Amino acid sequence: MKLVRFVYLFITWFIVSQHATATCSAIFEHMEPIITYPSKGLGKILVYSIPATHNCLDKIINRVLILQKSLLINKKLLHEIVQTDIQDGFLIGEFNASTLKSSLIQEQGVIITACMQDQINPEEQLIGYAIIRSTDYFEDVHKNNDVGVLNLSISKYEWNNFISNLRYIHQIAVHPNCRRNGIGKMLLKTCQKECPKGLLADVLYWPKPFVNQLSYRLFLKSSFRDVGDLYIKDFPAFRPCKTHVMVWKPVPVELSDI
Repeated sequence: MKLVRFVYLFITWFIVSQHATATCSAIFEHMEPIITYPSKGLGKILVYSIPATHNCLDKIINRVLILQKSLLINKKLLHEIVQTDIQDGFLIGEFNASTLKSSLIQEQGVIITACMQDQINPEEQLIGYAIIRSTDYFEDVHKNNDVGVLNLSISKYEWNNFISNLRYIHQIAVHPNCRRNGIGKMLLKTCQKECPKGLLADVLYWPKPFVNQLSYRLFLKSSFRDVGDLYIKDFPAFRPCKTHVMVWKPVPVELSDI
């Protein structure tokens, strides 16, 4: 059994290391992980919280963008996408390094990273991330009726009452070869720990077949609530599109009755 496990770990490490990941040990060597836990399939998982003031922010962003590419659906090849691509989770909308960096700095953003470390290779491989920003980006979309329309299942008063305290999860991703190992759940758990006042997220569900059901279920299992949808008239990949609006609050609020 030990031999089988060794072979499995080696194959997993090799696949991950060859497909859109980069080693991160040098970046995190002076940092303590927020969460460390063993994974049967991937070895040891270390989760870090990276503030916008981190002196290696540029390197971290570059590694995030490398991983992002492994999940992006190329809008030029939409007709070639098969159902399994949708079922396994996907990303639409590629970040620009300089734009992402400036927005993180301006909004005091945070990047939550999940890294894999195993017995074969002590170098930490980036296998997941979550990007946390202020809600300004989200609000800019729905406050401009030429861009988007927010349809809520709660009152405007309730929405305005708590939106200022929330942070926005702009994107969450897990390497395709590392899914179903609890990485996404651990990333969201860390986001909740870092943002105790609450979180906002949105998940694409229209046009079909681009229903990100995997992400939607992940948020629901992590105590997020679906409070409506955002109709976006002008989105780079689809014109138009719709997303579920998801919120998480650590304490009972008006939303507890939903």
